[in-house]
Formats: sequence, structure tokens, C-alpha cells
Amino acid sequence: MDSLKLLFSFLLATTAFYGLTLAVVLTVRKNYQPRANRTLALIVGGISLLLLQYSITRSGVYPQFIRFSPIIGATWYVIPGLIFIHATFLIKPKAKPNIVWLLHLVPLVIYAINVLPFYIQLDARQQMNWIAEGGQGNWLNELMRSGFVLLATFLVYLPSTIWKLNRFISINKKSLSNSGINRIIYTRNCYVLFTLIAVTMEMLVVLKVPGNWYIIVLLSFVVVIFSLAYLSMARPSTLFSQAPFSWSFRSRNLPEDELELYSSLLIEQMANRLYRDPELSLNKLAVLLKLQPRQLTGLIKTKFGRSFPDFVNQYRVDEAEQLLVDPKFKHWSILAIGLEVGFNSKSTFNRAFKKINGQTPSQYQESLNEAESYQL
Repeated sequence: MDSLKLLFSFLLATTAFYGLTLAVVLTVRKNYQPRANRTLALIVGGISLLLLQYSITRSGVYPQFIRFSPIIGATWYVIPGLIFIHATFLIKPKAKPNIVWLLHLVPLVIYAINVLPFYIQLDARQQMNWIAEGGQGNWLNELMRSGFVLLATFLVYLPSTIWKLNRFISINKKSLSNSGINRIIYTRNCYVLFTLIAVTMEMLVVLKVPGNWYIIVLLSFVVVIFSLAYLSMARPSTLFSQAPFSWSFRSRNLPEDELELYSSLLIEQMANRLYRDPELSLNKLAVLLKLQPRQLTGLIKTKFGRSFPDFVNQYRVDEAEQLLVDPKFKHWSILAIGLEVGFNSKSTFNRAFKKINGQTPSQYQESLNEAESYQL
């Protein structure tokens, strides 16, 4: 029986270390939503620490470890606020923390006030005895042990998070593809499931229901949060982007239902004269559209039949043609017009213009002047 107990504790500890590794990967992995992923990493790490605590305590290998249970227990009072912050960063990646965010620390501060005397006033043996005897204490300690404070924390944060995500879905439904909406709904549903599990857990605590239900609840949290972490790593740039969802960055081409949508967004950016930026590059435009560079290359090739440089230069040359015949720009030099439309040198302007029109800008301008003289 003891061997099975140790084996089970070992498996739980292995899962916990795996979760901690997953948290590290989420933290260091480069993506377009680093704040959201780092917040999710804290949630994954917190759940993993709770699982590790349970496995070590259950195994009995290190009895003294039980003294650290109150410290790790603080994780429960941090996770609800982190979930709310995670949703905030997903919806608004550039959201800036402000002084109001300090209110998220209120549950943790209350818990710390309750736990602090445990470590200040008691020595190691007294701490062990206090926990073994059920941890009776003052009114604040009894209130925290009753489960009402944590239950209230869950009921404040988790429904607020779900409401925030639902509102985001309803407002951005038309600008997100079906695949993107499904991904967002999945994430929202993870938090709904997390809420149901959390409320059930605290109700069992409040009602003082006996049994080994805690490990079942904890493993349920592991399944929900770890799956969300995997989703975030699989789609790091578009999990909650307001741009339409795109498939894996390993795929060069976008799905058919995404091509029209992204080509419209690309044309919109060009209509805003983004091509005038002389530093415009494939990577820069891909980041703006929330695509991988290879996906943008495939999109331009499929929809417009050009390479990225030719696609951008076409817009630049088209505007240059208009400026060359516009009386307002008659006093401008060829170089000035080239720089105005986004070319960074006269030679580059001449080469691109000739490739598209078969003649240089000066030759083009001369031919137009000759045609006007002939008409006169």
C-alpha cells in the first residue's frame, strides 16, 4: 500500500515539474503577446506548485515540508486575479498596469495578515503541532479556513473574466474568422469550467465534506489550465488578436476562408499609403497583419501573383506616375518624387519604375510632355 502511495505521489510530482517546465517555456517563448503568456505562465506555475505540495505532503518523505503549506496556499488567492489580468492582456495586449491594479492584491494581503503570525510567533515544532491539530486560531483564521473568503474571491473574479471575454466576442464577431471565434470560445469555456470546479471545491470546504476530493479537483484544474497553455503555445501570435485567426505558423498558405479576409486587410493598409515607408519590410508588414512572414509571402503570391518587393513597388510606381503628371509637383525632381512614394534612392526608383513601365521615370515624363505638345 505504501509503495502505491509513493508511486502516486511520484506521478503527481512529475506532473508538477512538467507544469513548471511548461510555465518557463511560456515565459521565454517569443510571441506577439508576451504579457498574456507570462501571466498564463504564472497561473500554470501556481497550479503546479499546489500539485507539488500535495504530492510531497502525501508521500510523507519530507514531513517538515508541511510547514511551508501556508506559503504555497497563498497561490489560491493569487490565481483568480491572474486569470482576470490574463484575459485583459489577451484582449488589450498593450494594456498598461495602473494603481487600480493593486486592488488585485487585496485577497493576498488578507491571507498574508492571517498567516504572518504563524511564522513569526511559532517555532518549527509549534508550527507542525498547530497544523496537525487543525490550525485553530483567531476569528480571521477561522474565517479564512471556512472557505468563504476564497469562495467570494472566485465569485468576483471568474464571472467578471467570463463577462469580459463574452463582450469581446460579441463586439469583434464580424472582424474575426470562424476559426478565430472558435479558439476564443474554447478559451472562454476553459475559464467557465475553471469557475465551476473552483466554486464546487470551495462549497465542499464550506460544507466540510470529508473525503479525498481535493486531488480530483486539483487534477481537474491541471487539465483545464495546461490545455489553455498548449493552445497559447500552438497559436502564440493570434490567440486573442483582433485580426482574424490564422493557422499554424508552420503552414505556408492560409486556409481558403482566410485569404479574402487577409487580402482585404492588406489592401486597406496599402490604401493608407503604408508603402510610403522606406523601411517597410516583409517582417514589419507581417507583424502589422498578425501573420507569419511566410504566410504573408504566400498570400501575396496567391492573390496578387507577385513577390513582396514587386507588390509594394507597384503601389509606389502607381503613385509616382500620378505625381509625375500632376502640375503641383512639376517643380519636384525625379529623386524627390521617388523618395516621396517610399523609394530610398534614385537608382532603386529608376529600376523599379522601368521594370513595371518599360522606361525610366524621366523617359516616362518626357513621353508625356511630347504627347501634350503633339496634341497642342
